[in-house]
Amino acid sequence: MMMISGSQIIYILKLSKIFAFFVMYFAFLSVNVTADWIKVDNIPAAFKDIQWLDVYFLESDPNFVWMCGMLGATMRTTDGGKSWKGVFIDGGNQLESIHFPEVNVGYTSGPAGVFKTIDGGDSWKIVLPGNLSEVWGCYFPTAEVGMAVGGGCFGNQKFYKTTDGGDSWNTFYGNEYNSGLTDVFLFSPDGEGYATSSGRMWRTYDGGWSWKVFSHSGDRDWQEELSFSKNSFLVPFSNGCTGGSVGGGIRMTTDFGDSWIEYNTGHEMFGTFLMDSLRGWACGWESSVYYTEDGGVNWELRNCGIDPGIDLDDLFFINDSVGFLVGDGAVYRPAQYDTLHPAISKTGEIRLCEGDSIVLDVSGDFNYVQWSDGSTSRTITAKSEGIYYVLVSNSSCDKTYSDTVSVVFHKPPDFELLADDDKLCIGDTTVLRLSMKFPQTEWSDGSLEDTLLVWEQGDYFVTITDENGCVYEKSIFISVLDYPVINLDTLGNTIFCPNDSLIIIADAGFDEYRWYNPPEDIYKITSENRLVVKSSGTFSVVVSNENGCETESGSIVTSFIADTARIQFIDQSGILSFGSIRIGRTGVQRLYLKNVSDSLIVFDNLFLFGNTVFSLPQSQFPLFLMPMDTVGINVHFAPVTKGESRDSLLIEDICEKYLIHLIGEGDTYFYDGDSRCDVPVRLTVQSIQPGYFAVSKPSPNPTQSKTTINYTICYEEDSNTNMEAGLYNSLGRKIAKLDIFKDNLMNVKGNIIESGYIEMNSVDLESAVYIVRISNLDNIVSVPVMIIR
Repeated sequence: MMMISGSQIIYILKLSKIFAFFVMYFAFLSVNVTADWIKVDNIPAAFKDIQWLDVYFLESDPNFVWMCGMLGATMRTTDGGKSWKGVFIDGGNQLESIHFPEVNVGYTSGPAGVFKTIDGGDSWKIVLPGNLSEVWGCYFPTAEVGMAVGGGCFGNQKFYKTTDGGDSWNTFYGNEYNSGLTDVFLFSPDGEGYATSSGRMWRTYDGGWSWKVFSHSGDRDWQEELSFSKNSFLVPFSNGCTGGSVGGGIRMTTDFGDSWIEYNTGHEMFGTFLMDSLRGWACGWESSVYYTEDGGVNWELRNCGIDPGIDLDDLFFINDSVGFLVGDGAVYRPAQYDTLHPAISKTGEIRLCEGDSIVLDVSGDFNYVQWSDGSTSRTITAKSEGIYYVLVSNSSCDKTYSDTVSVVFHKPPDFELLADDDKLCIGDTTVLRLSMKFPQTEWSDGSLEDTLLVWEQGDYFVTITDENGCVYEKSIFISVLDYPVINLDTLGNTIFCPNDSLIIIADAGFDEYRWYNPPEDIYKITSENRLVVKSSGTFSVVVSNENGCETESGSIVTSFIADTARIQFIDQSGILSFGSIRIGRTGVQRLYLKNVSDSLIVFDNLFLFGNTVFSLPQSQFPLFLMPMDTVGINVHFAPVTKGESRDSLLIEDICEKYLIHLIGEGDTYFYDGDSRCDVPVRLTVQSIQPGYFAVSKPSPNPTQSKTTINYTICYEEDSNTNMEAGLYNSLGRKIAKLDIFKDNLMNVKGNIIESGYIEMNSVDLESAVYIVRISNLDNIVSVPVMIIR
């Protein structure tokens, strides 16, 4: 207990104890403790409420125990605590230290002085009168030789020594400023000894005749007790030189005072005891009992069983299970540990496969169960690797740990499921295999072979069993990819004429085109999607998409024709003349063609460059020309204006193109009459409606994008023109239907004169010559348009 120097200090201490009580109370509720104490309940009635300040076991016989405290109270047991006997020392007041070198000879000391007994504590007499602050602790290595110490906070430290059992005393004065001397220890009457004062450690080599400070333990805080084992010292501290300030803690050194570890408990601490150089105890106010087993590095609160708010002052042990803890109106002894003996259903080391688990169960009926993973049920399922154990309890202070179970997982094999190729083209196959062999392998189709041949898209699984009997699964996804689609088209005729060529066009969008013409292996490799062919052959192309899947196109067969003359004209002049035809009438001429080849020739139509006043009636097409047969073709001439009209008719053979020039003269009608002015009038018909149909030349032509063709047509009011326009390639294949836009209509005496335009957008077309074909009833106009990129 701290030094008391007056009523004001006592009042301050009471206030600080009230504050510390609340702090300690809430800490008590929240701390999980493991140390247990049992209150001694056989204390004589007159001594039950005494504030005990020191306790001491007789080293030669642990059945003898003495304690001292306030009001001059002393108490002893001679049977290890089965029975107790107490004595009040007149004038003793506050007894802070008690020590017995022999079973009958003992000393107790405090601010009132030093008292001696020679009958084991039944009676006492004062041998060193004291005062309020100059005597505190005492120690006697023999019945005759010993020391008492005190003072220092308000003057010199005083080391009192007797060699005759207290009949006479010698005093050594220390001069350490503001450091209260509290406890002392001597190994022998004339040898080494130690003492403690506020923040200081003292040493003597001559049995206590002279003393010197050898270590600073910390600030100048009250250190009421000294515990010593080998190179270790353990002292409690309370803040301030006399311990009058709130708060305190524990200080420990394991290197003979060269360095200290300080632990702040927040409460005034007054008692310590070292079990060995690393394990020690400390106690203090507000039920503070702390234990360390690592030389003071870590401290554990072990106050289970201690009444809340009890101020504790000292403790003494014979061994781990025998000792006493004393304080304000209470005496405690250690309880027995590990009495419940919980057993887990499994023990030792348990080896599991990855993903497995094991159920652990604790035997016995307990009020409280807590596993090492925090679970509080009787049974847990261990799913992870580690050490498992259980803490059980039937009361707040009776807690016992089980033996441990070590759960270890077999390390899974580091293997992979491999495929020759995880992206297949339709019709391809791939082989699945493992990166290592196992005792057992089973594929998703149930096969047990080392490999699996697959060709369909999907997830494939393999299950293996390793040498530990552990089962693992791997999967892989195999993709089956579509082939690219490739089409071929031609620009030109597949039957070649001398010095002619053909362009084969493949679908665009591929990085590489591999052209083939058997028996050659590869005819040509290019990044262009077109191939210029100048010879006979069977041409195809192979392309790959971004997934590496290849497709071969169909074939384009080309052939070279040496003899190209299939058509013979009966009239070799090359001119078809219609003579003079009156406007409004139609002239007809026949053009005779002979098939001089041995195969059928079919004409779907013939090409007129102008196709305005000259026309070919469509009813005569398609025109079939049998081998060695002659056919006449009707050509019409219907002039709409006065004067000469010309056009050209194109007839194409395989390798030749023939032009027939068409010539006709438009003539007029003359009408004579009189005017109102008696002047003769002649009317000349220059044109006649309806039936008029004319188109302009394409503009622009050649073009890179858009071309416009204007038209004018005249028809009766109640009739329909049935006008259409289409775009054709050089092979006569219709590519697109063209839009016709009307922009003017005029009614003249029951006849409709209509004008407008036809628009062709060529953005998506390749460079070539195309034909715009415009039809109106029996009239057909074909206009060539050239596109240049």
